[in-house]
Amino acid sequence: MEGKTVSVKVVEIVSVSAFGYNIQTGKHLDFVSTDIPNLKKGDKVILKAKEVKSALG
Repeated sequence: MEGKTVSVKVVEIVSVSAFGYNIQTGKHLDFVSTDIPNLKKGDKVILKAKEVKSALG
């Protein structure tokens, strides 16, 4: 997925996260932004994955 561009629907934005602003888009599929995203629940957005990490290691 690294380097890929994807179209997703925002399920929730979690602003208090250890990683930054957590953009939840589905089960086990979150995107993190260090900037405050101008998004809300239900928005459709196109994102580019710069780096992929697993919380499970």
